[in-house]
Order: sequence, then C-alpha cells, then structure tokens
Amino acid sequence: MEQLTEAHMGNARRLCTAVLTIGGCLGAIASCGTETTPATVSVEVPTVPEILEIVERVSPDSILASLRQFESLGVKSPGSQAIVETREWLRDKYRSYGYSDITLHEFDYETHRLQNIVVNKTGATQPDRFLIIDGHYDTVGGPGVNDNGSGVAIILEVARVLADIDCDVSIRFINFSAEEEGLVGSTAYVEDIVAPQDLDILLVLNIDEVGGAADTTNSMITCERDEGSLDQNNAASAAYTDTIAALTHTYSSLETQIAHAYGSDYLPFEREGYVITGFYETLESSHIHSPNDVLANMNPGYVTQIARATVAAALHFAGADLEQHDR
Repeated sequence: MEQLTEAHMGNARRLCTAVLTIGGCLGAIASCGTETTPATVSVEVPTVPEILEIVERVSPDSILASLRQFESLGVKSPGSQAIVETREWLRDKYRSYGYSDITLHEFDYETHRLQNIVVNKTGATQPDRFLIIDGHYDTVGGPGVNDNGSGVAIILEVARVLADIDCDVSIRFINFSAEEEGLVGSTAYVEDIVAPQDLDILLVLNIDEVGGAADTTNSMITCERDEGSLDQNNAASAAYTDTIAALTHTYSSLETQIAHAYGSDYLPFEREGYVITGFYETLESSHIHSPNDVLANMNPGYVTQIARATVAAALHFAGADLEQHDR
C-alpha cells in the first residue's frame, strides 16, 4: 500500500467523513485522521454448492509458489530489471492459464517507461461491462512479498481458478505499476483508458497488503468501503462491501471488519465516480517497505483464505454460469 504523503493524507481525511445508508440504517461516520473506527456488518449470504466447489479449487501450493517467485525477483522499483522480470513473469502466468487478451498499458514516470498489465476475461452476455480486480506489482524498500506480492498471488490464483468459468460480465485483472510512487500507474490508466472510453465498470475490487503476520493468529480481514464525498459512490460501495464481507464469512475461515478506503489504486477510479471496495490486512505488518518484507514474515494460509473470498466475490458479482459449470 502506498505511503501517505501530505497530499494523500488530505484524500484520506476527505474519505473519512460521510453519512451512509447501510442495511436500512442511517449511520454517521465520524471525521478522523487516516482511518475510521471499523464497523461490523450482519448481512448473510447462504452457501451455494456450485460456488463452494469452485472456491475449493483455490490451491495453497499455487499461492505459495507465486509468493516464492515474487520474492525471488527482488526489489521492483521503477526502472529496475526486477520490475521488468516481474512484468514478464506475470504475463507468462496469465498465458499459461489460457488468457490471450493481455495488453500492456504504458505510461511515463520520471525518466522511466512503465507498464500496467491488463488481462481481459470476456463476459458472455455483457462483454462491455467490467468487474475490475486489481493490485499493484511494484515494491519499495524490499521484495515486497506482502506489499503487494500477496495481492499479486491472489489475483493470479483467481485468474487461474476462473479461467474455464463463463461469466455474464467481463472480468478485467489489472496489475498496476508505480503505486508506491503515488498511485501513478492507476491514475494514468484511469486518465488514458477509463475516462476517455467511459468504461462501464460494475465494481473495482482492490487487493493490497493482505499477507498477514508470521507466528500470529490472522483471523480477520478488513473490507474497505468508499466514504468519500460522492453519495452515490458511498451507498453502492457500502452495499458491495457488506456483500463481500458476507461472502468472506461464507466461503473462508476469516472474520471481517469494515473500514474506509485510502491510499491505494482504487482511489483514481473513485474520483471518477466509480464504485470501489477492497481487501486490506487487519493486523498490519511491521515490515512493509523494508528489506524484511519477505515470505518468512507472512502467513500464506491467510493469503489463501482471502483468495477463497475473492473467488467467491468474482463468481457472485460477475454472474458466473453455474449451471454450465455443473453440466
């Protein structure tokens, strides 16, 4: 997750004051500095056997292999050989899952030409409507296996599991670059692609820093909702986030809490009026942005549970053809 500069602190403060309608109840969210007091939700989602069967395809071994490879590639800073090698590794992984609609969105940062990796899974009935699942692949200060190798590993695993599942809505997997430099890659993508094309985006689901801590009980995940100044964003985001929390309860072993969205790649979308939500670890690592952000200081089992929740959310929101899957 991007470090909060003074400018981004201003964004965080703006995101902290809102009045939301959640579950039919009007609740006031107090003004704060960089985070709100988390709230719990009581929405329930029953288990759908077909969704559960697909969720069970999430492989701890596959996730662990991705985390190990991400670690081995080193510090993925702008202009480094490591970020180039990580980009190519990610493209090769998506190709190995059978994806062919893979593009590199290029943008400039200082003297560097950088790339966001954009992978499309075309929807069967609404190909021009998108569920975006995103997370950044650049790092600062270290190999960044938690921030954000954990998100990268989850997005890869969701893409792998859903590769042969037809969905009504298109799913767009995006690995952003230069998040750590101030959301540069996601901002460029919104300015160059999303806004000019007026993309029809159902939801942006951002996954950032969800690795957990080694030798600690990691039993809760934070689900992030929009609490910005646009009421239409807030109400829709609250509803989607409550549903994601409920899906997490149903299809993973994790408890959930709700907190506000800040400091990551969903914000450029939010500023254009799109609906956002996200996952972020509740027990925050003390190793972020350091050489110690390594696999040994994480909890891969926690990452696996969040991957299960993300698969369930993708199936639920994108309108998976479960009858076709069942035949």
